[in-house]
Amino acid sequence: MRDFISEIKKINTDGLIYKFSEISIEMFKKNQYMRKVERPVIRYGRNQKLIVQLSAWDIPNIAFLSVKESNDYRHADKVSSVGQLVDLYREYDNEHSATESIKNAADGVFRVVFSVN
Repeated sequence: MRDFISEIKKINTDGLIYKFSEISIEMFKKNQYMRKVERPVIRYGRNQKLIVQLSAWDIPNIAFLSVKESNDYRHADKVSSVGQLVDLYREYDNEHSATESIKNAADGVFRVVFSVN
C-alpha cells in the first residue's frame, strides 16, 4: 500500500498547493465546508469510483505536509489523482491523529497517578 508522505514527495509542491488552492476557492465560492472527491479504484476487474470526503481544514494540512516533506525527488511514473491523495491523507490523518496522542499521553499520566498511591 502506498503511503501519503511518499506520494506527496513525488509531486511538485507548487503544483499540489495550486491544485488544492483551486479546490479551496471553489469550496469558498459555493460556501462548502466538505466536498466529495472521486477516487478511481479497480474492484473485481472493473473500474469504479470511490467517493472520499475532503474538508476545508484538510487542504491547509495537506499543503503544510507537502512543504514540510518536500524534497528534490519529483519523478513519479504515475502521479496520484486528487481523490487518491485525499484518501491517502485520510489514512495518514487517522494514524497520526491528535486524539490518539492525547489518549496515549493520558494513559501514561493515569499510570503515574495510580502508581503513586
